[in-house]
Amino acid sequence: MVLMPTKDWEAFDLSVAAKVIQHLSSGIYRTPGGAVKELVSNSFDAQASWVSIDTGYPRHRTFVVEDDGIGMNEELIRRSFSHIGASVKVSDSGIYPTDPNRPVIGRFGIGMLAAAHISHQIKFTTYPQKSDHGLECELDLEPFFDLVNAVKTLEEVALGTVRFREIPRAGHSSGTTVELLHIVEGSNFHRTITKSSKHKFVKAWPKMPARVRDGGKGMGAFVRAFREQGLPSIDRLNGREKLLWELGLICPVKYLPSGPVDPEYLEGKAKAIVESLVEEADRSSFTVFFDGIEVRKPILLPTPKARESYVDREDPTLSKNVDVYPIDIKSSKSKVKARGYLVHQPHVVQPREIQGLYPRIRGVGIGQYENTLFRTLRGEAPIIRVRLSGEIYIEGLDDAINLDRSGFNELAKEFQELLDGLEGALSLPGMILSDVKRRTEEQSERVKEVKSNYRAREAQAVIQREVQRSGLKLKVRVRAPETERRSGAIRYPFVTILDEDGTIAVDSNEKDPRIARIIVEVDRFLSELPDGPRLRVELAKRLRDLFGSG
Repeated sequence: MVLMPTKDWEAFDLSVAAKVIQHLSSGIYRTPGGAVKELVSNSFDAQASWVSIDTGYPRHRTFVVEDDGIGMNEELIRRSFSHIGASVKVSDSGIYPTDPNRPVIGRFGIGMLAAAHISHQIKFTTYPQKSDHGLECELDLEPFFDLVNAVKTLEEVALGTVRFREIPRAGHSSGTTVELLHIVEGSNFHRTITKSSKHKFVKAWPKMPARVRDGGKGMGAFVRAFREQGLPSIDRLNGREKLLWELGLICPVKYLPSGPVDPEYLEGKAKAIVESLVEEADRSSFTVFFDGIEVRKPILLPTPKARESYVDREDPTLSKNVDVYPIDIKSSKSKVKARGYLVHQPHVVQPREIQGLYPRIRGVGIGQYENTLFRTLRGEAPIIRVRLSGEIYIEGLDDAINLDRSGFNELAKEFQELLDGLEGALSLPGMILSDVKRRTEEQSERVKEVKSNYRAREAQAVIQREVQRSGLKLKVRVRAPETERRSGAIRYPFVTILDEDGTIAVDSNEKDPRIARIIVEVDRFLSELPDGPRLRVELAKRLRDLFGSG
């Protein structure tokens, strides 16, 4: 239904600080998810209980973000877009009321400029609370990228106009709908979201429009299907699936059931912290729908091993050697605090995008999983770093966040305080870092033991078959690769003939059973000759000199 406007268009300059333009137009949103999350953050701050994203499948020429938040009135629109980058949400609580249980995470205007990476033509319709009309607003950001070089020395620049007009309420509940229009085919965003893949992990996308809370069932099926393939990276997902994954990771949404860490491995303080993080995510009562799928954090630790080997079959407990460590940083000397968890598993964490530690501020993901925070581990073997995954929720570091939330200003005093606190937590004797090293070493030794035992049994079985084919009435005994020094034994390389008990001893590290069979056949032939005993000893000596004593 087309709503006829109740007033003519009003317009004003859209003004942006030059440093904001330079920052946003430099392409620092590394993925589409980084730009889309800004719009989701605006919905979160608007006290929405849900936000629905429609990617415009299958053509993806429009991209719509709708929520049921408090909406925007005329004054808020003017204040937000006349000085983009200044947070009206924080500076004027009278204009923008907030909920103490829902901390503010975004800035008005920044989200709209971030959306310019998707489309230059933006329209939004909003129905503010306690108003008898709605507002329709249009932004033309075509000049956005063209003016970057021209404004580098200016304090602020007008990028054009924002225009809006009143429209009838017509029974609409409060909320805002943002439409990114005329997405160009072949643009970076369009190529990314339409990327195909030979795999298909979302078996059936809901038919749009859809907004059904399913307790994470759909998202869980998607994440588990991906895990079962053991793929090393989310780059193997198609474009729409990858954006779904990224939004789940960075948005302030709930965890999957049994996430982020399997309860089997939780105990003590680590259990208390993980459970508190899950409860806080639930308490926000915020749901994101992406093309009809209820978005959840795609974190289920530990991750399964990519490929099972004979070592895993020999000792199934090896893959169960998982440890979960609490992170709890508090200091009377610093305002920075942090809580979180760190999971160490006995094999590589996959996909690689969740290797490391993931920082969150007010529930929102900051950038990507990374190892910058693992300063203590920089000199350690890579095998340790790729087996770690965790999250850290940080307080007191808001001012050090980059404008696009892709990371932190590493020169900021608060960031260095966080590194110091984390280094202390990881390095505490008997705690995380030393324990991870010890467990890794124990795991390596156990794997060596299992491999040795397995090779010994395999060698015995294979060599026994080869000897039997030769017609010899000998039993095969596999021994460690040291020389058999029993009296009367003929010591060839890899094989020792024990005449007195009808047994041959074979080195466990000999991989080719034919060598044992050839030596046994030659030994039998020599033993039948008149000068056999001397010839056997002489041949054994020459072979040992040539190949080593075995």
